Amino acid sequence: MTKTFNIKNVTTIHSKLQINLEGNHLVIEHLIDSNSLDDESSIFLTFNIKETKRLIDFYKASTFEDLFNHIHDHFITYNSLKRYQDFFNKRNIHSTLTADCALID
Repeated sequence: MTKTFNIKNVTTIHSKLQINLEGNHLVIEHLIDSNSLDDESSIFLTFNIKETKRLIDFYKASTFEDLFNHIHDHFITYNSLKRYQDFFNKRNIHSTLTADCALID
């Protein structure tokens, strides 16, 4: 199951948030567009099965659609997967953030 949200523009950079659930692993992808195909960037935040269950409990989500909407609404507060990850680390919900990306924060 996948759901994609368009993120409002803060500057001229457009971005999308794609939330994907595969085999109970949750992957949040922040796609950042650019004027050149070579400069496009994707940043991934992944949660294993155990941490996905913790996310469901944290948001008190009754469906995956509900979980995705909560994640989207909460992500808008941070607009950064690194800051979003930090928020969850403080609540003992752990994830993995892609490395080697200039636009993490």
